[in-house]
Amino acid sequence: MNINKTPILLIVVTSLLFVLCGSVSAGTKVIDYGFEDWTGDNGNVSPAPNYIFGTSYEGYWTNHRNGTEVVASGDNNCGGRTARSGNYYWHHNFYTGAVDDCLGTQPTSLNSANNIGKDYSFPTGEKNTFSLSSIQSNIITIRFYFRVTGDWSSNQTDLDGGAGLKFIRLYGGDGAGDDSSMLLKILNTGDSSTPEFAIGALSGYTFYNIPINWQDGNWHSVTMITTRNNDTNSGNNITIQFWVDDWDGTGTGYTRSINVADAGSSYDHIAVMTNWSNRVPVNDLGLDMDDFEVWDGLPTSCVDVPAGPPGDVTNESASYLTQNDLVYINAAWTNPSDADFKGTMVRYNISGSENYPQVHTEGTLGVDVIGGTEGTFNITSPGMYWISYFTYDECGNYSQTAHVSLEVPVGVIPDSSPVVTITQPTSGDSYTSSGSSINISGTASDDSGVTSVSWENNRGGGGDASGTTSWSVTNIALFDGVNIITVTTTDTNNQTSTDVITVNVTASDVVQTWGAEEQTGQTGWSDSSATWCVRVPLIGSSVMNSGNQVKISFKGRASGDYRVRKASIAERDTNGGLGAVVDSTWTRVTFDGNSADVWSTNGALVPEGGEKISDPVSFDIQSGKEYYVTFMLESPSSYLSPSTDQSELYYDGIDHSDDIDWTGYSVRYGRLHALYKVYATSCDTYVAPVTNPEIR
Repeated sequence: MNINKTPILLIVVTSLLFVLCGSVSAGTKVIDYGFEDWTGDNGNVSPAPNYIFGTSYEGYWTNHRNGTEVVASGDNNCGGRTARSGNYYWHHNFYTGAVDDCLGTQPTSLNSANNIGKDYSFPTGEKNTFSLSSIQSNIITIRFYFRVTGDWSSNQTDLDGGAGLKFIRLYGGDGAGDDSSMLLKILNTGDSSTPEFAIGALSGYTFYNIPINWQDGNWHSVTMITTRNNDTNSGNNITIQFWVDDWDGTGTGYTRSINVADAGSSYDHIAVMTNWSNRVPVNDLGLDMDDFEVWDGLPTSCVDVPAGPPGDVTNESASYLTQNDLVYINAAWTNPSDADFKGTMVRYNISGSENYPQVHTEGTLGVDVIGGTEGTFNITSPGMYWISYFTYDECGNYSQTAHVSLEVPVGVIPDSSPVVTITQPTSGDSYTSSGSSINISGTASDDSGVTSVSWENNRGGGGDASGTTSWSVTNIALFDGVNIITVTTTDTNNQTSTDVITVNVTASDVVQTWGAEEQTGQTGWSDSSATWCVRVPLIGSSVMNSGNQVKISFKGRASGDYRVRKASIAERDTNGGLGAVVDSTWTRVTFDGNSADVWSTNGALVPEGGEKISDPVSFDIQSGKEYYVTFMLESPSSYLSPSTDQSELYYDGIDHSDDIDWTGYSVRYGRLHALYKVYATSCDTYVAPVTNPEIR
């Protein structure tokens, strides 16, 4: 069911006909989403039946999950902020340097892959799969409500000036590259409360100062109408109009015609709030969003006849039922006979006395039904439910409500398992340390109560944590290599749950023995479009230190994460041909504490703008000798452009990373992809074993 949270506030078409210089027929709303069907984070599976965001790569989806969250109104972790309508809104944070309490995690990328308008690979499961390419008209309308959060001030020094957030990026043509996109940017204006927006493309930007106080903590609307003036991609082929705090676009607004070289004859997808043009915030910086709409054409207008809201429902009733260990409330009613009646919204509270929601934005949304007379919604708490029924029409007029109460006894709600979460030193799955011990802490919760929290390190050690719902453990002994620490919580009914953090311990005497920038003499990394299987030579004169353990690392892209897998290192066989190695030295390299058993399938996510370092592996490396590092790029990575006397070996799209000696490859002169540094140390400490394959 596509849940419509708000009435359709409709545009006065006559006010736009003059601006667009032509007769335009009424449009069709193709996306109408307010996050009210949110069911919770579910890994790679869609978090809501009609969720609008998606991406083609698993790594990008991970960034989306870490950088965004659907939030319930009044959540104290989010400062008690409320939805613009309904009970849920969407929050996005751009700062990757700390955990955002509202997200419950630390963002891993500036670009959270907030793409709309395609049936993307991720998330899997039920979601919104509307294709923007199916839009019939030359006009597309995008509008939603936003609210800035965090520090939008001059403290964000890197964002002052011309660095703009790609606020709404609409792609046409082939859907890839700057030459097919048209942009509405939003700029950080320091301590000023009035924002700047910019319309533009590769051909340049025009800036507009908007006279609203956008740092007032309130919701503000933005409406953007894009018109494709021709399909030949000639000059000024795109016109963009936008309005702020003018949902219907009845005012003057701001208009600019631009040239988008590859706009094509159709729209491809929308990306919202993507990145800051290679600049980064220095502390907390976020945006909330609610009530997102896309129209094929111009929004239609509403005529409020008869005036005012429809009548109340009658014969309202509610009962609870259980199914598959879940409890539901079934609400039923009889609709009014008003000609303009559209639907019924059911909302509830479960505290106080006769605490019925009095208006359609109060309480918790149970169900929103267009035209029907019954609806069912899941509940998780016992108590007295104060339920209100609001009828509404096409113009967004809501009735004053009918009421009913329902008591759900304590024994009806099944006991759920406890939940435990590690939040420090990170809420992520892994952490790197050079220390001999570590402190961890976190939270635990349960509907019946938490009795204990305990921990165990797979390398040795364990015990009880201090505290229950808020717990901590100090001075956990660490061992060189991989330490898998498991935290277990138990509730009053002896149900348990766990959370795990993998701590990679690096010896303090690890030193860099090789670097891509040192070997090539180049420091300017570029984003690649290649998905190659690569063998990078380590030239002997660039191998500076010796050791019996190594770690390798990969360089992040300027825009977006990427994945690499099946990495290995081997000594070059100087008596063989190009690409030949000393077979007995061929060694697999693993990441994130994974064993060699999953080397072929478990890749490593290289974060945008960062460095991804492998686990330590046993490997003898000597200064002055030559080596090869081999890996498979699952998605476009980064590269350096050295002089053409340096080269790498590759297969284009064909995986030969588990071939020990290479033949039939191509040579790419003047390129070095992804590989960033090699570290080495000499020690006798434990290293997770990496089993080499049978020599072939």
